[in-house]
Amino acid sequence: MKPSENIFELIKVLTPREKQIIMNSANFHVKGEENKYVTLYKLIEEQTEYNEEVLVKHFKLTKELNKFAFLKNYTYNFILDALEERSRYFLKHLRSKITQAEIMIEKKLFPIALLLLNEVEEDVAKRQLYEMWATVIQIKVKYAGAFQLNKEELIAKYRRILSAQQRFYHYRKLFSLVRGKHHQSSFIKDIENAKEFKAVHEEELLESDSNYNFHHKLYFFLSKGIVYFAKRDFEKAYIMVNELLKMWNKNPWMINTRFGGYYNTLYNKALIEFQYKQYVKAIESTNELLERLQTLRRENPFQYFMVYNLQANIYNACGYFDKALKIIDQYKTARDLMPVTARNLNSEQRYHFYLANIYFGVEDFKAANKYINEIINSTVEYNTDITCIAQLMSLVIHYEMGNSELLNYRIKSAYRFLSKKDCLQSTITHVLEFLKKAIKLNSSKPGKDMFIQLQKQIENDIKIDPLQSNVLDYFNITAWLESKIEQKPFMQILKEHSGFALD
Repeated sequence: MKPSENIFELIKVLTPREKQIIMNSANFHVKGEENKYVTLYKLIEEQTEYNEEVLVKHFKLTKELNKFAFLKNYTYNFILDALEERSRYFLKHLRSKITQAEIMIEKKLFPIALLLLNEVEEDVAKRQLYEMWATVIQIKVKYAGAFQLNKEELIAKYRRILSAQQRFYHYRKLFSLVRGKHHQSSFIKDIENAKEFKAVHEEELLESDSNYNFHHKLYFFLSKGIVYFAKRDFEKAYIMVNELLKMWNKNPWMINTRFGGYYNTLYNKALIEFQYKQYVKAIESTNELLERLQTLRRENPFQYFMVYNLQANIYNACGYFDKALKIIDQYKTARDLMPVTARNLNSEQRYHFYLANIYFGVEDFKAANKYINEIINSTVEYNTDITCIAQLMSLVIHYEMGNSELLNYRIKSAYRFLSKKDCLQSTITHVLEFLKKAIKLNSSKPGKDMFIQLQKQIENDIKIDPLQSNVLDYFNITAWLESKIEQKPFMQILKEHSGFALD
Protein backbone atom coordinates (compact mmCIF):
# COMPACT_ATOMS: atom_id res chain seq x y z
CA MET A 1 0.00 0.00 0.00
CA LYS A 2 1.29 3.47 -0.87
CA PRO A 3 2.29 5.42 2.27
CA SER A 4 0.06 8.33 3.24
CA GLU A 5 1.28 11.68 1.92
CA ASN A 6 -1.09 13.80 4.03
CA ILE A 7 1.71 15.22 6.15
CA PHE A 8 3.75 16.09 3.04
CA GLU A 9 0.78 17.85 1.42
CA LEU A 10 0.04 19.73 4.65
CA ILE A 11 3.61 20.97 5.06
CA LYS A 12 3.81 22.06 1.42
CA VAL A 13 0.81 24.41 1.71
CA LEU A 14 1.97 26.11 4.91
CA THR A 15 2.62 29.84 4.64
CA PRO A 16 5.90 31.35 5.93
CA ARG A 17 4.06 32.74 8.97
CA GLU A 18 2.48 29.36 9.75
CA LYS A 19 5.89 27.69 9.53
CA GLN A 20 7.23 30.23 12.00
CA ILE A 21 4.32 29.50 14.37
CA ILE A 22 5.10 25.77 14.20
CA MET A 23 8.81 26.25 14.85
CA ASN A 24 8.16 28.64 17.75
CA SER A 25 5.81 26.10 19.30
CA ALA A 26 8.33 23.29 18.73
CA ASN A 27 11.19 25.28 20.27
CA PHE A 28 9.08 25.88 23.36
CA HIS A 29 9.00 22.11 23.96
CA VAL A 30 12.66 21.36 23.15
CA LYS A 31 14.70 19.90 25.99
CA GLY A 32 18.32 19.22 25.08
CA GLU A 33 18.58 17.84 21.54
CA GLU A 34 16.06 18.62 18.84
CA ASN A 35 12.86 16.57 19.11
CA LYS A 36 12.43 13.82 16.53
CA TYR A 37 9.15 15.27 15.26
CA VAL A 38 10.91 18.59 14.55
CA THR A 39 13.58 16.72 12.62
CA LEU A 40 10.93 14.84 10.65
CA TYR A 41 9.13 18.11 9.90
CA LYS A 42 12.33 19.68 8.54
CA LEU A 43 13.22 16.64 6.46
CA ILE A 44 9.79 16.54 4.82
CA GLU A 45 9.90 20.30 4.22
CA GLU A 46 13.12 19.82 2.22
CA GLN A 47 11.63 17.10 -0.01
CA THR A 48 10.25 18.03 -3.43
CA GLU A 49 8.44 14.68 -3.65
CA TYR A 50 7.40 12.56 -0.71
CA ASN A 51 9.89 9.73 -0.11
CA GLU A 52 9.04 7.76 3.02
CA GLU A 53 11.82 5.25 2.51
CA VAL A 54 14.47 7.96 2.94
CA LEU A 55 12.77 9.19 6.11
CA VAL A 56 12.55 5.73 7.64
CA LYS A 57 16.25 5.12 6.97
CA HIS A 58 17.19 8.45 8.54
CA PHE A 59 15.61 7.43 11.85
CA LYS A 60 16.95 3.85 11.52
CA LEU A 61 13.45 2.44 11.84
CA THR A 62 13.46 0.13 8.79
CA LYS A 63 12.64 -2.84 11.02
CA GLU A 64 10.29 -0.88 13.28
CA LEU A 65 7.85 0.72 10.86
CA ASN A 66 5.18 0.95 13.54
CA LYS A 67 7.43 3.38 15.46
CA PHE A 68 7.90 5.51 12.34
CA ALA A 69 4.14 5.50 11.73
CA PHE A 70 3.66 6.74 15.30
CA LEU A 71 6.29 9.47 14.81
CA LYS A 72 4.71 10.58 11.52
CA ASN A 73 1.23 10.67 13.03
CA TYR A 74 2.49 12.59 16.07
CA THR A 75 4.22 15.16 13.86
CA TYR A 76 1.10 15.57 11.72
CA ASN A 77 -1.09 16.22 14.77
CA PHE A 78 1.54 18.48 16.32
CA ILE A 79 1.38 20.72 13.24
CA LEU A 80 -2.42 20.88 13.37
CA ASP A 81 -2.41 21.58 17.12
CA ALA A 82 0.18 24.35 16.74
CA LEU A 83 -1.87 26.02 14.03
CA GLU A 84 -5.06 25.74 16.05
CA GLU A 85 -3.39 26.95 19.23
CA ARG A 86 -2.07 30.10 17.59
CA SER A 87 -4.97 30.58 15.17
CA ARG A 88 -5.94 34.22 14.69
CA TYR A 89 -9.23 33.36 13.06
CA PHE A 90 -12.23 35.05 14.53
CA LEU A 91 -14.55 32.03 14.28
CA LYS A 92 -12.57 29.94 16.76
CA HIS A 93 -13.18 32.54 19.48
CA LEU A 94 -16.92 32.58 18.75
CA ARG A 95 -17.23 28.79 18.74
CA SER A 96 -15.44 28.73 22.06
CA LYS A 97 -17.99 31.14 23.54
CA ILE A 98 -20.89 28.99 22.30
CA THR A 99 -19.30 25.96 23.96
CA GLN A 100 -18.91 27.97 27.18
CA ALA A 101 -22.58 28.98 27.01
CA GLU A 102 -23.61 25.32 26.62
CA ILE A 103 -21.53 24.42 29.68
CA MET A 104 -23.28 27.15 31.66
CA ILE A 105 -26.65 25.78 30.51
CA GLU A 106 -25.70 22.32 31.79
CA LYS A 107 -24.93 23.91 35.15
CA LYS A 108 -28.27 25.77 35.09
CA LEU A 109 -26.46 29.13 35.07
CA PHE A 110 -28.83 30.56 32.48
CA PRO A 111 -28.10 34.31 32.97
CA ILE A 112 -24.38 33.69 32.31
CA ALA A 113 -25.20 31.46 29.33
CA LEU A 114 -27.51 34.11 27.85
CA LEU A 115 -24.86 36.79 28.31
CA LEU A 116 -22.35 34.68 26.38
CA LEU A 117 -24.87 33.90 23.62
CA ASN A 118 -25.78 37.59 23.29
CA GLU A 119 -22.09 38.47 22.90
CA VAL A 120 -21.75 35.90 20.12
CA GLU A 121 -24.96 37.01 18.42
CA GLU A 122 -23.84 40.63 18.41
CA ASP A 123 -20.64 39.66 16.57
CA VAL A 124 -22.18 37.18 14.10
CA ALA A 125 -25.09 39.50 13.32
CA LYS A 126 -22.66 42.34 12.66
CA ARG A 127 -20.73 40.11 10.25
CA GLN A 128 -23.88 38.31 9.00
CA LEU A 129 -22.37 34.86 9.61
CA TYR A 130 -25.63 33.02 8.98
CA GLU A 131 -24.68 29.49 10.02
CA MET A 132 -23.32 30.46 13.42
CA TRP A 133 -26.07 33.03 13.86
CA ALA A 134 -28.66 30.30 13.29
CA THR A 135 -26.88 28.05 15.82
CA VAL A 136 -27.11 30.73 18.50
CA ILE A 137 -30.83 31.30 17.83
CA GLN A 138 -31.47 27.54 17.91
CA ILE A 139 -30.00 27.35 21.41
CA LYS A 140 -32.07 30.34 22.49
CA VAL A 141 -35.24 28.74 21.10
CA LYS A 142 -34.51 25.47 22.93
CA TYR A 143 -34.08 27.23 26.27
CA ALA A 144 -36.39 30.20 25.63
CA GLY A 145 -38.31 29.55 28.88
CA ALA A 146 -35.20 29.47 31.05
CA PHE A 147 -33.88 32.58 29.31
CA GLN A 148 -37.29 34.28 29.64
CA LEU A 149 -37.34 35.06 25.90
CA ASN A 150 -40.23 35.13 23.40
CA LYS A 151 -40.03 31.79 21.61
CA GLU A 152 -42.21 32.83 18.66
CA GLU A 153 -40.05 35.87 17.94
CA LEU A 154 -36.94 33.71 18.08
CA ILE A 155 -38.43 31.17 15.66
CA ALA A 156 -39.35 33.98 13.27
CA LYS A 157 -35.78 35.32 13.43
CA TYR A 158 -34.38 31.82 12.88
CA ARG A 159 -36.47 31.42 9.71
CA ARG A 160 -35.39 34.88 8.59
CA ILE A 161 -31.73 33.90 8.95
CA LEU A 162 -32.24 30.63 7.05
CA SER A 163 -33.98 32.49 4.24
CA ALA A 164 -31.11 34.98 4.01
CA GLN A 165 -28.63 32.10 4.03
CA GLN A 166 -30.39 30.36 1.13
CA ARG A 167 -30.40 33.53 -0.94
CA PHE A 168 -26.75 34.09 -0.15
CA TYR A 169 -25.96 30.59 -1.49
CA HIS A 170 -27.92 31.54 -4.62
CA TYR A 171 -25.72 34.58 -5.34
CA ARG A 172 -22.51 32.78 -4.48
CA LYS A 173 -23.43 30.01 -6.93
CA LEU A 174 -24.17 32.57 -9.65
CA PHE A 175 -20.81 34.22 -9.04
CA SER A 176 -19.00 30.88 -9.37
CA LEU A 177 -20.83 30.10 -12.60
CA VAL A 178 -20.15 33.40 -14.37
CA ARG A 179 -16.53 33.57 -13.19
CA GLY A 180 -15.85 30.09 -14.53
CA LYS A 181 -17.65 30.86 -17.79
CA HIS A 182 -15.76 34.12 -18.25
CA HIS A 183 -12.36 32.49 -17.76
CA GLN A 184 -13.12 30.07 -20.58
CA SER A 185 -14.93 32.47 -22.91
CA SER A 186 -13.88 33.13 -26.49
CA PHE A 187 -14.08 36.44 -28.30
CA ILE A 188 -15.37 34.43 -31.28
CA LYS A 189 -18.63 33.64 -29.56
CA ASP A 190 -21.43 35.94 -28.51
CA ILE A 191 -20.92 35.93 -24.76
CA GLU A 192 -24.33 37.43 -24.04
CA ASN A 193 -26.00 34.27 -25.27
CA ALA A 194 -24.36 32.12 -22.61
CA LYS A 195 -27.13 31.07 -20.23
CA GLU A 196 -25.02 31.75 -17.12
CA PHE A 197 -24.49 35.35 -18.22
CA LYS A 198 -28.10 35.91 -19.18
CA ALA A 199 -29.21 34.65 -15.76
CA VAL A 200 -27.04 37.17 -13.94
CA HIS A 201 -27.74 40.02 -16.34
CA GLU A 202 -31.47 39.64 -15.71
CA GLU A 203 -31.04 39.05 -11.97
CA GLU A 204 -32.33 41.50 -9.38
CA LEU A 205 -31.26 41.75 -5.75
CA LEU A 206 -33.65 39.53 -3.75
CA GLU A 207 -32.72 40.74 -0.28
CA SER A 208 -33.27 44.41 0.57
CA ASP A 209 -32.66 44.37 4.35
CA SER A 210 -29.12 45.67 5.02
CA ASN A 211 -28.98 43.69 8.27
CA TYR A 212 -29.02 40.48 6.26
CA ASN A 213 -27.75 41.24 2.75
CA PHE A 214 -24.08 42.30 2.87
CA HIS A 215 -22.90 38.97 1.43
CA HIS A 216 -25.80 38.96 -1.06
CA LYS A 217 -24.79 42.37 -2.39
CA LEU A 218 -21.12 41.39 -2.46
CA TYR A 219 -21.65 38.43 -4.80
CA PHE A 220 -24.45 40.22 -6.67
CA PHE A 221 -22.20 43.16 -7.61
CA LEU A 222 -19.21 40.90 -8.31
CA SER A 223 -21.35 38.76 -10.65
CA LYS A 224 -22.85 41.77 -12.40
CA GLY A 225 -19.39 43.25 -12.77
CA ILE A 226 -18.13 40.11 -14.54
CA VAL A 227 -21.05 40.20 -16.98
CA TYR A 228 -20.52 43.87 -17.83
CA PHE A 229 -16.79 43.31 -18.14
CA ALA A 230 -17.34 40.36 -20.50
CA LYS A 231 -19.64 42.56 -22.62
CA ARG A 232 -16.90 45.22 -22.58
CA ASP A 233 -19.27 47.63 -20.87
CA PHE A 234 -16.50 48.90 -18.62
CA GLU A 235 -18.48 51.92 -17.45
CA LYS A 236 -21.14 49.75 -15.81
CA ALA A 237 -18.49 47.33 -14.57
CA TYR A 238 -16.77 50.24 -12.83
CA ILE A 239 -20.09 51.28 -11.27
CA MET A 240 -20.27 47.79 -9.72
CA VAL A 241 -16.74 48.24 -8.33
CA ASN A 242 -17.65 51.61 -6.83
CA GLU A 243 -20.74 50.10 -5.17
CA LEU A 244 -18.50 47.47 -3.60
CA LEU A 245 -15.95 50.05 -2.45
CA LYS A 246 -18.77 51.97 -0.70
CA MET A 247 -19.76 48.75 1.06
CA TRP A 248 -16.21 48.06 2.30
CA ASN A 249 -15.75 51.65 3.47
CA LYS A 250 -19.03 51.51 5.37
CA ASN A 251 -18.36 48.04 6.84
CA PRO A 252 -14.57 47.78 7.35
CA TRP A 253 -14.96 44.89 9.84
CA MET A 254 -16.23 42.78 6.93
CA ILE A 255 -12.83 42.87 5.20
CA ASN A 256 -11.43 39.98 7.24
CA THR A 257 -14.74 38.14 7.15
CA ARG A 258 -14.92 38.19 3.35
CA PHE A 259 -11.36 38.99 2.37
CA GLY A 260 -11.69 37.15 -0.94
CA GLY A 261 -14.46 39.55 -1.97
CA TYR A 262 -12.43 42.55 -0.83
CA TYR A 263 -9.43 41.32 -2.79
CA ASN A 264 -11.58 40.81 -5.91
CA THR A 265 -12.96 44.34 -5.57
CA LEU A 266 -9.52 45.98 -5.54
CA TYR A 267 -8.26 43.64 -8.26
CA ASN A 268 -11.26 44.41 -10.49
CA LYS A 269 -10.72 48.14 -9.96
CA ALA A 270 -7.18 47.85 -11.34
CA LEU A 271 -8.37 45.56 -14.14
CA ILE A 272 -11.02 48.01 -15.36
CA GLU A 273 -8.59 50.94 -15.17
CA PHE A 274 -6.29 48.86 -17.34
CA GLN A 275 -9.09 48.30 -19.86
CA TYR A 276 -9.67 52.07 -19.94
CA LYS A 277 -5.93 52.32 -20.79
CA GLN A 278 -5.36 54.31 -17.61
CA TYR A 279 -2.06 52.51 -17.12
CA VAL A 280 -0.65 54.74 -14.38
CA LYS A 281 -3.84 54.41 -12.29
CA ALA A 282 -3.94 50.65 -12.90
CA ILE A 283 -0.35 50.19 -11.69
CA GLU A 284 -1.06 52.39 -8.65
CA SER A 285 -4.11 50.24 -7.85
CA THR A 286 -2.10 47.02 -8.10
CA ASN A 287 0.58 48.48 -5.81
CA GLU A 288 -2.16 49.52 -3.37
CA LEU A 289 -3.48 45.94 -3.40
CA LEU A 290 0.01 44.57 -2.67
CA GLU A 291 0.29 46.99 0.25
CA ARG A 292 -3.10 45.86 1.61
CA LEU A 293 -2.04 42.22 1.40
CA GLN A 294 1.07 43.02 3.43
CA THR A 295 -0.70 45.30 5.93
CA LEU A 296 -3.40 42.70 6.59
CA ARG A 297 -0.69 40.02 6.84
CA ARG A 298 -2.18 37.93 4.08
CA GLU A 299 0.25 35.28 2.92
CA ASN A 300 -1.67 33.41 0.24
CA PRO A 301 0.90 33.25 -2.61
CA PHE A 302 -1.88 32.88 -5.20
CA GLN A 303 -3.22 36.34 -4.34
CA TYR A 304 0.23 37.88 -4.78
CA PHE A 305 0.72 35.88 -7.97
CA MET A 306 -2.47 37.24 -9.53
CA VAL A 307 -1.45 40.83 -8.79
CA TYR A 308 1.93 40.31 -10.48
CA ASN A 309 0.03 38.57 -13.27
CA LEU A 310 -2.01 41.74 -13.83
CA GLN A 311 1.01 44.02 -13.50
CA ALA A 312 2.83 42.02 -16.18
CA ASN A 313 -0.19 42.35 -18.49
CA ILE A 314 -0.40 46.11 -17.91
CA TYR A 315 3.30 46.66 -18.59
CA ASN A 316 3.10 44.49 -21.72
CA ALA A 317 0.12 46.36 -23.12
CA CYS A 318 1.78 49.78 -22.91
CA GLY A 319 5.20 48.59 -24.04
CA TYR A 320 7.05 48.75 -20.73
CA PHE A 321 8.56 45.29 -21.11
CA ASP A 322 11.66 46.57 -19.33
CA LYS A 323 9.59 47.26 -16.21
CA ALA A 324 7.86 43.89 -16.54
CA LEU A 325 11.29 42.25 -16.49
CA LYS A 326 11.92 43.78 -13.06
CA ILE A 327 8.95 42.01 -11.48
CA ILE A 328 9.60 38.62 -13.10
CA ASP A 329 11.52 37.32 -10.07
CA GLN A 330 8.63 38.23 -7.72
CA TYR A 331 6.15 36.85 -10.26
CA LYS A 332 7.98 33.52 -10.49
CA THR A 333 8.56 33.32 -6.72
CA ALA A 334 4.84 33.78 -5.98
CA ARG A 335 4.06 30.99 -8.44
CA ASP A 336 6.73 28.70 -7.00
CA LEU A 337 5.33 29.20 -3.49
CA MET A 338 1.95 27.91 -4.60
CA PRO A 339 1.33 24.18 -4.25
CA VAL A 340 0.76 22.57 -7.63
CA THR A 341 -2.89 21.99 -6.72
CA ALA A 342 -3.39 25.76 -6.37
CA ARG A 343 -2.13 26.51 -9.88
CA ASN A 344 -5.39 26.64 -11.80
CA LEU A 345 -5.48 26.29 -15.58
CA ASN A 346 -6.43 29.92 -16.15
CA SER A 347 -3.56 31.41 -14.13
CA GLU A 348 -1.02 28.94 -15.57
CA GLN A 349 -1.97 29.70 -19.14
CA ARG A 350 -1.77 33.45 -18.58
CA TYR A 351 1.53 33.10 -16.72
CA HIS A 352 3.21 31.48 -19.73
CA PHE A 353 1.50 33.85 -22.16
CA TYR A 354 2.55 37.02 -20.31
CA LEU A 355 6.13 35.80 -19.93
CA ALA A 356 6.22 35.06 -23.67
CA ASN A 357 5.02 38.62 -24.30
CA ILE A 358 7.65 40.11 -22.00
CA TYR A 359 10.52 38.30 -23.67
CA PHE A 360 9.12 39.04 -27.13
CA GLY A 361 9.03 42.73 -26.20
CA VAL A 362 12.71 42.77 -25.18
CA GLU A 363 13.56 40.72 -28.29
CA ASP A 364 14.63 37.61 -26.43
CA PHE A 365 12.81 35.41 -28.94
CA LYS A 366 14.32 32.16 -27.70
CA ALA A 367 12.82 32.70 -24.23
CA ALA A 368 9.55 33.91 -25.77
CA ASN A 369 9.36 30.72 -27.82
CA LYS A 370 9.99 28.59 -24.74
CA TYR A 371 6.99 30.05 -22.87
CA ILE A 372 4.63 30.17 -25.84
CA ASN A 373 5.37 26.48 -26.43
CA GLU A 374 4.16 25.74 -22.89
CA ILE A 375 0.70 26.74 -24.16
CA ILE A 376 0.87 25.21 -27.63
CA ASN A 377 2.22 21.86 -26.42
CA SER A 378 -0.13 21.59 -23.46
CA THR A 379 -2.58 18.70 -23.62
CA VAL A 380 -5.07 20.77 -21.62
CA GLU A 381 -6.71 23.83 -23.13
CA TYR A 382 -8.39 26.43 -20.95
CA ASN A 383 -9.00 29.87 -22.45
CA THR A 384 -9.71 29.59 -26.17
CA ASP A 385 -8.65 33.19 -26.83
CA ILE A 386 -5.15 32.66 -25.46
CA THR A 387 -4.81 29.21 -27.04
CA CYS A 388 -5.56 30.65 -30.48
CA ILE A 389 -3.46 33.81 -30.13
CA ALA A 390 -0.57 31.70 -28.84
CA GLN A 391 -0.59 29.92 -32.21
CA LEU A 392 -0.40 33.25 -34.03
CA MET A 393 2.29 34.63 -31.75
CA SER A 394 4.36 31.47 -32.14
CA LEU A 395 4.46 32.02 -35.90
CA VAL A 396 5.62 35.62 -35.50
CA ILE A 397 8.33 34.48 -33.05
CA HIS A 398 9.61 31.93 -35.56
CA TYR A 399 9.55 34.63 -38.24
CA GLU A 400 11.68 36.88 -36.02
CA MET A 401 14.08 33.98 -35.37
CA GLY A 402 14.42 33.33 -39.11
CA ASN A 403 13.14 29.74 -38.88
CA SER A 404 11.78 29.64 -42.44
CA GLU A 405 11.59 25.86 -42.88
CA LEU A 406 9.96 25.29 -39.50
CA LEU A 407 7.66 28.25 -40.07
CA ASN A 408 6.36 26.75 -43.32
CA TYR A 409 5.33 23.60 -41.46
CA ARG A 410 3.97 25.52 -38.47
CA ILE A 411 1.73 27.73 -40.64
CA LYS A 412 -0.05 24.66 -42.04
CA SER A 413 -0.41 23.19 -38.56
CA ALA A 414 -1.67 26.48 -37.09
CA TYR A 415 -4.17 26.91 -39.93
CA ARG A 416 -5.70 23.48 -39.21
CA PHE A 417 -5.79 24.16 -35.46
CA LEU A 418 -7.33 27.64 -35.75
CA SER A 419 -9.89 26.43 -38.27
CA LYS A 420 -10.92 23.62 -35.94
CA LYS A 421 -11.27 26.07 -33.05
CA ASP A 422 -13.32 28.52 -35.15
CA CYS A 423 -10.64 31.16 -34.59
CA LEU A 424 -9.89 32.01 -38.23
CA GLN A 425 -11.05 35.60 -38.18
CA SER A 426 -10.08 37.64 -41.23
CA THR A 427 -7.39 39.45 -39.18
CA ILE A 428 -5.69 36.17 -38.25
CA THR A 429 -6.13 34.79 -41.77
CA HIS A 430 -4.43 37.83 -43.27
CA VAL A 431 -1.44 37.41 -40.92
CA LEU A 432 -1.11 33.74 -41.94
CA GLU A 433 -1.23 34.67 -45.62
CA PHE A 434 1.41 37.35 -45.07
CA LEU A 435 3.77 34.89 -43.36
CA LYS A 436 3.28 32.34 -46.15
CA LYS A 437 4.31 34.96 -48.70
CA ALA A 438 7.21 36.12 -46.51
CA ILE A 439 8.88 32.69 -46.27
CA LYS A 440 8.68 32.23 -50.05
CA LEU A 441 11.10 35.14 -50.42
CA ASN A 442 13.84 32.87 -49.06
CA SER A 443 16.86 34.99 -48.09
CA SER A 444 15.26 38.35 -48.89
CA LYS A 445 12.91 39.87 -46.35
CA PRO A 446 9.47 41.35 -47.10
CA GLY A 447 9.56 44.88 -48.36
CA LYS A 448 8.02 47.80 -46.52
CA ASP A 449 5.04 47.73 -48.89
CA MET A 450 4.08 44.19 -47.75
CA PHE A 451 3.93 45.30 -44.11
CA ILE A 452 1.90 48.38 -45.06
CA GLN A 453 -0.53 46.24 -47.08
CA LEU A 454 -1.09 43.88 -44.14
CA GLN A 455 -1.54 46.82 -41.79
CA LYS A 456 -4.26 48.28 -44.05
CA GLN A 457 -5.99 44.88 -44.31
CA ILE A 458 -6.15 44.55 -40.52
CA GLU A 459 -7.38 48.13 -40.08
CA ASN A 460 -10.14 47.39 -42.61
CA ASP A 461 -11.00 44.12 -40.84
CA ILE A 462 -11.49 45.98 -37.58
CA LYS A 463 -13.51 48.71 -39.27
CA ILE A 464 -15.91 46.12 -40.67
CA ASP A 465 -16.01 44.07 -37.45
CA PRO A 466 -14.85 45.97 -34.32
CA LEU A 467 -14.71 42.67 -32.36
CA GLN A 468 -11.62 41.77 -34.39
CA SER A 469 -9.73 44.36 -32.32
CA ASN A 470 -9.89 41.89 -29.42
CA VAL A 471 -6.95 40.11 -31.05
CA LEU A 472 -4.85 43.21 -30.34
CA ASP A 473 -5.68 42.99 -26.62
CA TYR A 474 -3.60 39.82 -26.50
CA PHE A 475 -0.91 40.52 -29.08
CA ASN A 476 -0.72 43.92 -30.77
CA ILE A 477 0.04 42.79 -34.30
CA THR A 478 -0.52 46.30 -35.74
CA ALA A 479 2.15 47.74 -33.42
CA TRP A 480 4.51 44.97 -34.55
CA LEU A 481 3.81 45.86 -38.20
CA GLU A 482 4.45 49.53 -37.47
CA SER A 483 7.77 48.63 -35.84
CA LYS A 484 8.79 46.95 -39.10
CA ILE A 485 7.55 49.83 -41.24
CA GLU A 486 9.20 52.50 -39.09
CA GLN A 487 12.22 50.30 -38.28
CA LYS A 488 11.80 50.99 -34.57
CA PRO A 489 11.75 48.55 -31.63
CA PHE A 490 8.34 47.01 -30.93
CA MET A 491 8.70 48.27 -27.35
CA GLN A 492 9.15 51.87 -28.50
CA ILE A 493 6.08 51.78 -30.75
CA LEU A 494 3.85 50.49 -27.94
CA LYS A 495 5.17 53.11 -25.52
CA GLU A 496 4.44 55.86 -28.05
CA HIS A 497 0.93 54.52 -28.63
CA SER A 498 0.13 54.26 -24.93
CA GLY A 499 0.94 57.91 -24.31
CA PHE A 500 1.84 57.17 -20.69
CA ALA A 501 5.14 57.76 -18.93
CA LEU A 502 5.62 55.10 -16.28
CA ASP A 503 9.27 55.94 -15.66
